[in-house]
Amino acid sequence: MKLARIKKISHILLIISLVSLFIVISEVEPAEQMDVEVALGADLERTVDNDYTYIITRSTYVFEEKGRSSKTITSKGDTIAAARESRQQLADKMAISGLEKIYMLNENYAMHGIASSVDIIFKNPHVNNTGIFVICRNSSKDILQYSIPGYASSADFIEGMIINQRGTNFFPDEFDAVNTFVKMDSEGRSVVLPYIELTEEGIVITGEALFSGDKMLAKADMKDSRILNMLKYNKVRGIITIQENSKEYIDLSAKTKKKVRCFKEGDKYNFIIDLNLKGEVVSNTLYTNLLEGSNSRKEFENAMKKQVEKQCNEFIDKMKNQLKVDCLDLGRVAAAKYGRRMGNDWNKIVLESNIQVNVMVEVDKYGRGDF
Repeated sequence: MKLARIKKISHILLIISLVSLFIVISEVEPAEQMDVEVALGADLERTVDNDYTYIITRSTYVFEEKGRSSKTITSKGDTIAAARESRQQLADKMAISGLEKIYMLNENYAMHGIASSVDIIFKNPHVNNTGIFVICRNSSKDILQYSIPGYASSADFIEGMIINQRGTNFFPDEFDAVNTFVKMDSEGRSVVLPYIELTEEGIVITGEALFSGDKMLAKADMKDSRILNMLKYNKVRGIITIQENSKEYIDLSAKTKKKVRCFKEGDKYNFIIDLNLKGEVVSNTLYTNLLEGSNSRKEFENAMKKQVEKQCNEFIDKMKNQLKVDCLDLGRVAAAKYGRRMGNDWNKIVLESNIQVNVMVEVDKYGRGDF
């Protein structure tokens, strides 16, 4: 009796499984009948009474017999969601979300606030919350429509360009939607995003966009971005150089290790940033006998230490007097030590604080050495 009952239940479960399988299969569409989203761009257009219209551009893969290409569709709306709804009126296929590589926001849009874009992306379970946020000087529509030989879409090129900056220029792996969402509202933290431009040479990373809350305040060029990244992030890589002239220079490919200390003297906050740079000499036409004697190596390490400390102090001075935002997340360190949710304006506190940078440089490799 029990055996018959078990067989009956097994048959019922088997039938349910087969029915479910066929139902799932029937909902699957061929790739040629779907548009796969690869990037989303957002711009603002001024209307009457200083109001704005959202301009949303979607870049999608198009699958054909001859291969893969891409196309863009641009729509407008009073809100991002409204623009998304009107976009389908211009599309001949349904779009698949979840594979977005790039979320691109125009500088004008970023200066008015990116909270709405980050919020709708982060809260939508169908989109990719690990896609990279990028700020652009040009229209996001123009960049997403830009054709690059060898790439199905410009978004593929931009993604690769930003990911592969992680080994140079001390760029971090923190530009995705999740990190942007968290930093935007976290106490003592600030958003920094890559800044790109469409130039005569093509699409180029020209620096980083600096934010206070969800609003872009300024753009740092690549020189300042390199120093900012060294001071803001831990365990990032890049190349630092001492150069006398076009023929005499030395390059060190270094990885950073950073530690920040904070203490108070009365009502004054003090921050000490200990920055360790350890790496390999990749080219050297400046120092002779670098391998043969420790004196030459120590001379180079000391010269590099002084140069980096000088650059860091110059950037901190610019941060305090020009940028006027704690883009190094020093407020986060102070809040963790002295208490969160105390109503402190960490931007104001950090900009009025003493900030000291101690740099240590260590050469551990010399490549193939010298002849």
